[in-house]
Amino acid sequence: MKKMRLIAAVLSAFLIAGCTQPAPAEETDFKLTDVYTELAEDNSFTVIGKEDLKPLIENGTSVLFLGFPECTWCQAYLPMLDDILKEQGAHAEYYNIYTDKSEDRPFYDEIAAMIDAKDESILSYGSDGKRVIYMPLVLFLDGGELIGFDHETCTEDSSVIKPEEYWTEEKKSAFVQRMTEYVSQIKAAQDAINAKGCDNHGCKVGD
Repeated sequence: MKKMRLIAAVLSAFLIAGCTQPAPAEETDFKLTDVYTELAEDNSFTVIGKEDLKPLIENGTSVLFLGFPECTWCQAYLPMLDDILKEQGAHAEYYNIYTDKSEDRPFYDEIAAMIDAKDESILSYGSDGKRVIYMPLVLFLDGGELIGFDHETCTEDSSVIKPEEYWTEEKKSAFVQRMTEYVSQIKAAQDAINAKGCDNHGCKVGD
């Protein structure tokens, strides 16, 4: 009980800010449901480590979610995406890239460059001229090929508008329609490569 109160207190302190200027977060081993308070226990996400991220972006077939728990908009986004994944019988990978921004900037910059090489419209640039990965960000990858992405709300500020105010029924409906199309494509690709005895980190349909 004390642990849950502590988690709630930490989250409430961070979630009053938007995700464009987040406070530093310590990287620890955790279950997503320990820090994403509205995410179901039987969620469709696998937390991956740094050693898996680059190969996944290079060659993987996946729905890849980049976010961090102190991000108000990630807190709202993740459960909505989870509902769609469950509906499609699909799964996704989760990675907290924000920790690397402060603890391993060369790695962060390398991942940012990889994403930018796939689509220059995804990332922004900071005042220092370096690429910035704003979150929540979802990449839909088939054999390393980017077939789509979504970063709605990545630059929203919760001090201006809160997630529960932003996500109207109309916006939720558009979100579900858009994301269902991408998720279903990745699910089909994953099924195809799994049927060939490959895993989601190294095979592409048609190889």
